[in-house]
Formats: sequence, structure tokens, C-alpha cells
Amino acid sequence: DEVLEVPISNANAKRRSSPSIQLRMQRYMSLADELQFQRYHGVHNTECMTCDDGGSLLCCELCSNVQHAKCCEPPLDDEAMNECDWVCDSCINDICHKKGIARDD
Repeated sequence: DEVLEVPISNANAKRRSSPSIQLRMQRYMSLADELQFQRYHGVHNTECMTCDDGGSLLCCELCSNVQHAKCCEPPLDDEAMNECDWVCDSCINDICHKKGIARDD
């Protein structure tokens, strides 16, 4: 996974803890593999898909989308995301729709 290195701050954002993020992302990547989603190997966008700002952005493993940890639904912990693959909200919605399941936020 790739994280663009420009610091961001939002100390007031509600954030998920590292283990739950990692487990959640592992589950979505496993479902994506099961559905034969292909890993994205192109150039990622340079602006957050939610707020259109640059900065420290998480790069989706399945598409060109990028997002700030604080812009994810629910907001995520920046540090925890350095330790696992990340799937954007849009791809999570696609995975859940194709599997006929609800998001596990």
C-alpha cells in the first residue's frame, strides 16, 4: 500500500483503533479477491475523493481513489493505516453491493 507523505491533523475526529481497521480491511480485501476484483497498479489521484484537498492521502488498493484518514466513513487513525492495505469507501460499497451484504462500520 502507498501513503503520500504530507502531514494532516484533525485531533477531534473520531477514529477507529488499529486492530479493528486492520481486520476490517483484511475482510474487504478477502471479499474483493473472492469477487475477483483486480489490484490497482496505476497512478493514484492527488486529491481526496471526499474533500478535494491534497495532503497525506491513503491510496486504495483497488482503484485510483485517495482519501484522508479523517475523511473516511468512519474516520480512521493515520498511523494504523501504514500497517495494512486500504480500500476506499467507494470500493467497499461496490464489494458490499456485489456480495449482497451490509457494510460493517
